[in-house]
Amino acid sequence: MLFEWEQYKDNLLSVFQINKGGLAIYGGILGGVAVVLIYCKVKELSFCSLADTLIPSLVLGQAIGRWGNFVNQETYGNLITNLDLQFFPYDVYIEELGQWHQATFFYESALNTLLLIVMLISYPHFRKKDICFRFT
Repeated sequence: MLFEWEQYKDNLLSVFQINKGGLAIYGGILGGVAVVLIYCKVKELSFCSLADTLIPSLVLGQAIGRWGNFVNQETYGNLITNLDLQFFPYDVYIEELGQWHQATFFYESALNTLLLIVMLISYPHFRKKDICFRFT
């Protein structure tokens, strides 16, 4: 909504029509954090403990979600004109444009997968410490 204000300014309720344009990750994260804060308040739970439990799932979801950009052929990088560089995973062919572009969805997915692996490997080291966001 913030980046597409002109589209929503006359009808703010259209923001909730996720079937007509999708949901940006930051909106989902902010909404999720709000729900977790309320849930923790009502159930008298530690926000930090619950957040530490949920963060790996968020990273995995982001890694998987980037592949939706591949399927939809959106969120790609710069145009690649060098024929020697026109191959996956360096870049991806965008059918609508008839051009090769950097596969930024793949880069982010790979980095999120790497981050998840590091978080899961390091978890035993941090689980005994009373800190918030031990995975961040």
